[in-house]
Amino acid sequence: MKKPLSYYLYFKSNKKKTIGMILSIALSILLIGVIQMFSDNTTDTYYRDLKKLNYVSTISSTKRSIPKETMEKIKNNSTVDKLIMVNSYYYGMTNIIGGFSSYTGYYMDESDIPVLMDRMNMTLKEGKTLKNHEKTIIINSNIARARAKSIGGYMGNEVSTMDYFKGKYKIYGIIEGDNIISFIAKSQENIASNNEQFQQYLLLPKEGKLDEMNSFLKQLPKDNIRLVTYEDMLQEKKADEEGLNTIFNILIIIIIVVLSVSLGNSSYIHYFQRRKEFGLLKAIGQSGDKIILRMVKEISISSALGLAVGLILLLIFKGIGNAFHTYPKGLSLFQINMQLIPKIIAIPIFICIFSIIPVSRLLVKIEPISIIERVG
Repeated sequence: MKKPLSYYLYFKSNKKKTIGMILSIALSILLIGVIQMFSDNTTDTYYRDLKKLNYVSTISSTKRSIPKETMEKIKNNSTVDKLIMVNSYYYGMTNIIGGFSSYTGYYMDESDIPVLMDRMNMTLKEGKTLKNHEKTIIINSNIARARAKSIGGYMGNEVSTMDYFKGKYKIYGIIEGDNIISFIAKSQENIASNNEQFQQYLLLPKEGKLDEMNSFLKQLPKDNIRLVTYEDMLQEKKADEEGLNTIFNILIIIIIVVLSVSLGNSSYIHYFQRRKEFGLLKAIGQSGDKIILRMVKEISISSALGLAVGLILLLIFKGIGNAFHTYPKGLSLFQINMQLIPKIIAIPIFICIFSIIPVSRLLVKIEPISIIERVG
């Protein structure tokens, strides 16, 4: 037997109103979740180019060569495992919002490429390794998917305006790994001769010594040296993204407030239309507190159901988005992170607050005698 004041009977008698509230909450959670996932994806697009700095740091001269004394100190330091001479080049991908993101590749000696790949936990998924002075390149699998490239295809500014390096290089291999990176093989002599304006090195630390190595590098004389570490780039990025995060957070707050006020007002109208029902309940002996408790239960359960449906829709969007958009495009995958949880939970909480307070005041004011007279 169903309880006379059960949520089931309420839902059965008010299907349109209840389903509308549940769907409004669910769709709002979906909207906020999508906004947050797009924001996180945009941010992670930048961090992907920094992941290499979890394994190495870079040092370069600001003009011509790094002082010999400085190079000797670096080579002799106990935290430094290997120095790899490189030149950088750049190429682009389209990010999640249709903008352009730039990534780094390295010219380096053919013997150094496997060393760096091993250090960065990258493997050759398919194709061949490179030889010095051949017009060939190996690229990350994410780049291959993003740019619709495969073995035998070409990259370089003669092929695409998204490539900021001269020439036309045949794709010889596809590498698997988190780092969005690519390699072109050139001998150290060739790199040095092309690097007349400045020198650049990747510094590989000994196992577990990255932080120690970076501390040592920061103590070197700053004349004619530019040091790039993960911590430094992270601080720069956090400063840059504060504005973007603020815009997204303001947008989310506006959505929560507008939704809470509109649904709270809708609840008030709904319960105002049911005042005869509550007047009769008071007339047959139901206490005001019990009627208010029933109203709180109805709103709370509807809000909880909206939250559950919203989370399910968000998970479905995440799965479909990753399967058919982010992964095929070589982009960072959508994630539901801890920053999103309080924003999602805030929706049903604020809706309950904006609904329960005004409706409670309405129910307290209901006079059963006047309601019965109107019914009669």
